[in-house]
Amino acid sequence: EETAEGQLNELINVDSHDEYENRLSRISSALANWMKSVFNMDTTTKEEFDPVWLS
Repeated sequence: EETAEGQLNELINVDSHDEYENRLSRISSALANWMKSVFNMDTTTKEEFDPVWLS
């Protein structure tokens, strides 16, 4: 698994707009999965975290 710093460095060093969008999408998905696991640790609520809330 890549570190956040490594992913950000890859995002900075892109050659095209399409590559930028692809890498940004990958980072966003990783962040959403991380947020989902963090929010789902709260056992007091029954509602599961929805990544759409971040948009």
